Amino acid sequence: MTLQIAAICDTGWVMASDRMEQIDRTSSSVNKIFTDDELGITYAVCGSTAVARLAARELIDELRSGSWPITGLQQQYWLETIADKAWRDASATITTKPVEADNTAQGITIFFHNVPTIGWALYIGQSSLAQAFSNKRVRADYTNPAICFFEKYYSPDLLPRQLAYLAAHSICIAPYWNKSGIEGLDITIYENENGKGTIHRMEGGELTHLKKRSDELDHWLTNHFDS
Repeated sequence: MTLQIAAICDTGWVMASDRMEQIDRTSSSVNKIFTDDELGITYAVCGSTAVARLAARELIDELRSGSWPITGLQQQYWLETIADKAWRDASATITTKPVEADNTAQGITIFFHNVPTIGWALYIGQSSLAQAFSNKRVRADYTNPAICFFEKYYSPDLLPRQLAYLAAHSICIAPYWNKSGIEGLDITIYENENGKGTIHRMEGGELTHLKKRSDELDHWLTNHFDS
């Protein structure tokens, strides 16, 4: 299980995720958001990450071959074809347990840097689905009550760093309802200033600051209702 939030605003976007990965009942902290500046893509893997990572590798290989189609419908079909192939390949090679046929069990969220106003949610399964979005998308543990905070205060008028705080708070409090499946914080933002777009992966002190602000808000709300 994981929790990921992707959101678009007037001046960029944010992609946020937890970092927990579980394999054979063993948990570890990993990056789930990746950027390839050369290809101009940022993506996040979720759910059954072995399947999602396989699909991501095939996506990158296709992009390197220069096969990205022009129109939206062609792009949707192209992404779904890649996802279907990845699912079949995973089903044939992963023998430890059956690969989930349900396309909500694993997926990729994608931003192409040259079209920052559109994101893609790729649902990978026996019958894969690619959906374009222009506002926000929650992946994996989308029923977690922590999402209500982001849903309430999201606005396309906010700046990418303001969206990053909203997303960070939702992910930081999400373990309260799913401690065994969600932990850690991973955020990448795209900021468009004066017509120039910049990708920035938040690291170290920036993430610590976001977590501190989330804790302070959580404590303030707790004390407010206790008083």
